[in-house]
Amino acid sequence: MSAEVETMMYAGATPWHGLGEYVGDTAVTAEEAIVAGGLDWEVGCQRLFAEYDRDDGNLIEIPNNFAVIRDTDKAVLGVVGKNYTPIQNSQCFEFMDEITGPERLVAYDTVGSLHGGKKIWLLASLTNLTIAPVPGDEVQPYLCLIDSKDGSMSLTAFFTSVRVVCQNTANMALGAADKNKMVKIRHTQSAMVKMGEAQRVLGLAVEKAEQYGEVLNSLARKQVNTAGWNDFLDELIGELIIPDEGDPTRGYTRLLNRREKLTELFESGVGTDIPGVRGTAWGAYNAITEFTTHHNQIRLGIEPGAQGYDTKKTDRRLASSWFGPSDKLNSKALSLLVGA
Repeated sequence: MSAEVETMMYAGATPWHGLGEYVGDTAVTAEEAIVAGGLDWEVGCQRLFAEYDRDDGNLIEIPNNFAVIRDTDKAVLGVVGKNYTPIQNSQCFEFMDEITGPERLVAYDTVGSLHGGKKIWLLASLTNLTIAPVPGDEVQPYLCLIDSKDGSMSLTAFFTSVRVVCQNTANMALGAADKNKMVKIRHTQSAMVKMGEAQRVLGLAVEKAEQYGEVLNSLARKQVNTAGWNDFLDELIGELIIPDEGDPTRGYTRLLNRREKLTELFESGVGTDIPGVRGTAWGAYNAITEFTTHHNQIRLGIEPGAQGYDTKKTDRRLASSWFGPSDKLNSKALSLLVGA
């Protein structure tokens, strides 16, 4: 496995980034996923010491700082303060399982660890609901949980959608990123109590998941002509202003290339052959997500053709889609299209 995706399992179609261990055509239970995804480990906080090279080798304790250490390989995942309390991987699975109640209507499609175990994620489908903005183009609602083991972020759980024909991911909260449907839990002694409240919040969201589907259905009902598409791109990535004189600037050329590629995807990207997709806000949104997951340029620091280039590129694009600029572009696009 690559440097950024440490371990991963997936069910069904191979993810667009091509990483992970295949476990079968159907999503699996928490008990199966935690093992197949390489998450059957725990972390603990250990006292932190420094060695003073002018002394006799005695170690000096660093007060109020602790190393987060994984039990399976003694890997140090981060340094945290005295108030940090780990949330174990098994607790994350229990949290997800209980969100939808005793029926356990979640099944795990992908789980894994990033950056040597510093972050883990769980992606679980809601098995009782599928949304089709247009016939033949299905969207499967998911719950996603991301947790850090290095103290860099709170445990975060939110809705996401996956477009089956292209495996695109994007925030699915009503009207783009509705913070009331995203929960964050800090790593403190009261974390488990707050997880109970988070389950209540997300559980209510599950009950209203069909309303989220109406957001996507509304996109399929909105027509987007050439003029509307160009206006949308002006707001999303910037208006293309032709230089008065001289050679085009680097910024102009880059913007022109992005607009041309996005227009190509809007007109003939994956899924545009499905009746009802091309020429709609739904088709516009999927052009953006196809661009961010497959075509967006990622800075790597190494030249094409160098050892590890392709793996690093897929890793960075995955991280960008979840945590970085690509996620922000997807969310902004959805907000503009919903509000149009």
